[in-house]
Amino acid sequence: MAAMVLDDFMGSREPFIMSLLALWRACTIKNLKEKARIAIDNGAFLLGCVDETKKLKEHFNDPRSRRDATRDGKLATLPEIFLQVSNPNSKGHYIIIEGICIVARNPSLH
Repeated sequence: MAAMVLDDFMGSREPFIMSLLALWRACTIKNLKEKARIAIDNGAFLLGCVDETKKLKEHFNDPRSRRDATRDGKLATLPEIFLQVSNPNSKGHYIIIEGICIVARNPSLH
């Protein structure tokens, strides 16, 4: 397709080439929206599952802490997750992540 564009098929606005370019553009934009990844140090791609045992603290739609709450008070209202990732230095071993984590969905288009 690039060779056809270079051979001046764009000058004649040939319908087939114009359709191919429009399709390529749409696919490229869709791929950017859905698959673009920003590299984050110590980041991981995760798959999740439901906590059927109800062992972890849940998320609430209305926050339990006040705006003027202390940092510890605000941290106490955060939901819990269990996060275990493979150790890149030791195959077959896993690391349990502790502390505050930021979790986002992909694609996050809104």
